[in-house]
Amino acid sequence: MFQVDLKFEDICIESINKDDLVGVYNWVKDNNVYKDGRENLDFKDFCDRFLEYYLGEGEVFLKITRNNHIIGLFKGAIEFKDYNEFWIRYFGLKDNVNTEYIKNSLLKKIIKIFREFNIGKFYVIISSDEKDELNFWNKNGFLLVKICDDIVNVKEKDKTFILLKEEIKSKN
Repeated sequence: MFQVDLKFEDICIESINKDDLVGVYNWVKDNNVYKDGRENLDFKDFCDRFLEYYLGEGEVFLKITRNNHIIGLFKGAIEFKDYNEFWIRYFGLKDNVNTEYIKNSLLKKIIKIFREFNIGKFYVIISSDEKDELNFWNKNGFLLVKICDDIVNVKEKDKTFILLKEEIKSKN
């Protein structure tokens, strides 16, 4: 688990702890986080995933709140290598607060935190049918690395994913 506590305007970005589980679980259900056709996780499975994050060395699971109400989540993992990497697994905001300015600003703030820990590369994988998400990531400096055709079967259909990367260039 990687601890984060950040404020941006009237928004707080904080690591999720045990006391947050019910609220975060309800947010996941209410916002249909798992869009792959499966039912959302039951609470026990959700708690198991939380435990993996909590015990994991480089795991990041953040709640994004405004006025003590969850408005979004950010999940990822750091891979410690010669050139450290951060894999963004999920970044979502409630529709009523998902303005381009807020989402761009939050992403930049979060990336800045991890740059301070010598993270040089950031990756994200999105579904090929998420054109708005592709535009969002491209506008934030994430470029195409690879198109992964037919690697996951969802509702009897193969699904294509896009791998994107944002990287600071070496000063050498």
